[in-house]
Amino acid sequence: MARLGRPVTGKAVDETPVESHEPQNGPPSWLNLEAIIDIRNLTMIEGGLPRRALSLVHNRAELHRAELLAGWQLYQDMQNPKPIAPLE
Repeated sequence: MARLGRPVTGKAVDETPVESHEPQNGPPSWLNLEAIIDIRNLTMIEGGLPRRALSLVHNRAELHRAELLAGWQLYQDMQNPKPIAPLE
């Protein structure tokens, strides 16, 4: 079964109180969510994401399915996957 090698995560990097610096770009620290999603059919194997986040993951995966599958094959062959272009 082809799966993403690493889970999708939403974790804060910095535990500094918000009032002491500019707001961070990213999810709040209490949103520690992870999901493992099958690349072939985009079903969730483990974990959970809010509906909107899951929809974004599905849309992006559909656009880049061939790249994700090629990256997974490289990962299984102990090679680094090629980067996928960011959303614009």
